[in-house]
Order: sequence, then C-alpha cells, then structure tokens
Amino acid sequence: MKRQSPEEIRDILFQGSAQHNLALIINFHNAFRAGLVARVAEIDASLNATEAPQERLSLQHQRVIYTEVFDEMLRWTTFFLMYAHAEEWFFHVWKTYARSCQLESREGSIQRFKPILKTGLGIDLSKDTNWQLLCDAEKIRECLLHANGRVSLMKKPQEIKRIIHRRKNILEIVNDRLRIAGEFLNQFQDAIDAVIAATTIGPNSTAQQETKGE
Repeated sequence: MKRQSPEEIRDILFQGSAQHNLALIINFHNAFRAGLVARVAEIDASLNATEAPQERLSLQHQRVIYTEVFDEMLRWTTFFLMYAHAEEWFFHVWKTYARSCQLESREGSIQRFKPILKTGLGIDLSKDTNWQLLCDAEKIRECLLHANGRVSLMKKPQEIKRIIHRRKNILEIVNDRLRIAGEFLNQFQDAIDAVIAATTIGPNSTAQQETKGE
C-alpha cells in the first residue's frame, strides 16, 4: 500500500474539516427546525382541545410566528452561516495553495476569489453551475444583510430580480421582500460541497508549483 505524502494527508484533512464544519451547520438547522415542528404540533393539539375564542386567537397567532416568522429566520441564519463558511474556505484555499494569486479586488466577497480557483487551481468556472450559484448567493446575501430582504432598497434591484427569475423555484419576492425556500439551502449546500471537492491541485497549477517550492 502506497504511503501518503504529508501534502496528501494535509489535503485530506483540509477538505474533510471543511465538509465536517458544513455538516455541523446543517445539523444545527435540522435540530432547530425539529424544535419548531414540535412546538407547532403542540400548538395544534391545544387548538384542537379548546373552543375559547380568545385562547384560540392567541394560539393561532403563535402558530403563524413559528411557521412563518421563526422558520424564515432560521433559513436566513443557516444561509448566513453557510455563506460565511464558504468564504472562510476560499480564504484558506488561497493562503494554502495559491498565495501568489491576486484577489479580484473589484468583486464581492465570494467573487474576489475567482482568480484563486481559475488560475491557482486550474478550475474552469466558465460553465460551472455550482460557481454560478455561489455568485448568485453573494447577491442574495447582500439583499438580506444590507436591505433586510427588501428588494426595492437595493442599489441594483433588477439584478436581484433577474436572479430570482432564474431561480424562481427556490427564491421569490413577497411584498417586496426576498424569501428563500428550504430547497435553496439544499442547493447551496450541494454547490459548496461540489466546489470543495473540486479544489484539488492540478499538475500545472500555481498551487502545485507553490507546493513544490516549499
């Protein structure tokens, strides 16, 4: 059996830790959502057990809070955690494999790492659907974080609307506010996983040259 080199062991641990940390975020989401579902079941049981108008009104209000407000807050929180994880991953890829590459300073938080993946690691991003989803996620994050999801407050609202039209099965605008579906989180997770898996050192890449030069 061939003995793994220190670089190969490093790469395995590097990718494994990234996938593990992403899984923790997903587990966080699932655990808290299970709590929301359990609470809604309790509210429904209480609704079925009472006919008192005032009590029913209070329970119905609670149900809306849990099923609509808290559930959406959880999706936002999970998305922000996943996005931060992806951005941190790109930073570590840059510092570990492609230090000589210059970031694209004119681009946003994710897209600034494009030269690292394209030049440093030799990944073709021109038709990469996972990379495109990450770029769209960057704009979604800006809208949620800087405009509290209100599309009309964005400097370029049409840009957000084009993304939503392109991904209308997982994104929508309701009363001028951007809403993300649970499936958006699933697809975002898959895209991050795919990009992590693709960050291998190519034979002619800057990453390989830098590794050899150490």
